[in-house]
Amino acid sequence: MKKLFILSALVLGITGTRAMAQDFSFDSTSVYVSTPGLDLANPATTLDDAVTVYNHVHNETSGTLSGLKWQIIQTMDSTTTTYKKWHIHTFCDNIICYPSNQLTSNSTWPLNFLEFSFADIAYRAKSDFKMQVVVPTTAANGTVGIAKVRAWTANQADTAIYIVTKVSGSGLNVVKANDNRVLVFPNPALQNEVTVFVNKDLKATQTKVYNMIGVEVAVAKVDGELAHINTATFASGTYMVQVLAADGTLVATRKLVKN
Repeated sequence: MKKLFILSALVLGITGTRAMAQDFSFDSTSVYVSTPGLDLANPATTLDDAVTVYNHVHNETSGTLSGLKWQIIQTMDSTTTTYKKWHIHTFCDNIICYPSNQLTSNSTWPLNFLEFSFADIAYRAKSDFKMQVVVPTTAANGTVGIAKVRAWTANQADTAIYIVTKVSGSGLNVVKANDNRVLVFPNPALQNEVTVFVNKDLKATQTKVYNMIGVEVAVAKVDGELAHINTATFASGTYMVQVLAADGTLVATRKLVKN
């Protein structure tokens, strides 16, 4: 009887491990890019120069990954003044880069995005999961555009978030994610406040926090090298923190998680 119990426990343990195993993963569930935008009034401008937000889907199974699908579930509302002329130009998987007119079943807002299937992904291989976004130079600096793309199999579903910020100039001076001159702590936010450290050499003056539908939820002044953000009213989830200079130029972007 004891042996039977042990055997049953082992079987249940193996079954549970399989049930919890991942089919796939992303490079990151949140990917960021900044861009000065495209001069859409210039006849020489080509939309193929739209900013690219890179990501990949990785096969986490012990064999070939089949049956993986994806669908865009959120994008910028180009009918509003804030996001006028913003749009997803292409989205790429391991079959093709689909142009905007093939991503939806209609051309007017609200858009109805279609479902797509990946080709099989070989063991230990990965697939493109990237998008190009058209952002006009006329958009206000600091404007944040957020798109979400869901991927799923019969066993797993996950969502990747693509965040694009309109900046002035080339955008090349934005402080990278691994640069410790800009830090957010504690992260995840455990209490009712987080602190943003910004090295004084970056000359930042304020921070802004956005939720994952692009709504500004908090603003805090940088005093010396610190900004204190009250997170007491934040719902659990992922947020984006922008660090800005006095003229609105983007200094850095950081991800914040509220548990």
